[in-house]
Amino acid sequence: MPKLLARTEIMSFDLGVWYPHKRIRDEEAMELYVSLCDGDGSGGAPHPAIDAFYAELTARYPEIATIPKEKIEDHDYCPWELQTGLFAQS
Repeated sequence: MPKLLARTEIMSFDLGVWYPHKRIRDEEAMELYVSLCDGDGSGGAPHPAIDAFYAELTARYPEIATIPKEKIEDHDYCPWELQTGLFAQS
């Protein structure tokens, strides 16, 4: 069995979630994802599943702005480095 190495590298990623009301091509999905990562949520459409997902995610991993200072480095409690957000969907 391989041994685990010490944690020395940091991983970072952007997570964009939306509910497609119709099938879209890979290129359209990438454009929407890039827009979401740039802070533009105008390409999304409201759906209760998105609200439910966000509520469950932040119940498990609270928003960084809401955690006590003594837990700021506890990435098992709050893995976020930046404020997350749920865009107002149009």
